[in-house]
Amino acid sequence: MWETTETYLYCRPDVLKTQSGEVEVDLVLQELAGELGLAGGPLLREAHGTSIVVPGSPEEVWAAMARVSTYGTRSELFLLPGS
Repeated sequence: MWETTETYLYCRPDVLKTQSGEVEVDLVLQELAGELGLAGGPLLREAHGTSIVVPGSPEEVWAAMARVSTYGTRSELFLLPGS
């Protein structure tokens, strides 16, 4: 049996309360999915959902996130590790 590692991403509390916030999050997730070779970024988050589960280790996922978005964007949209 294969063990799957998943990383949970958490949005800042108010980000998903607006349509523009949802769009920003989904754009970053789309870029992240492409960087990790996954199908469909917004599919990582259900429509209007707050749960974001990304296949891969936290190290792998956050390194990919750093390649596709700036620190400022990440810190505005997501709760960062260690914060």
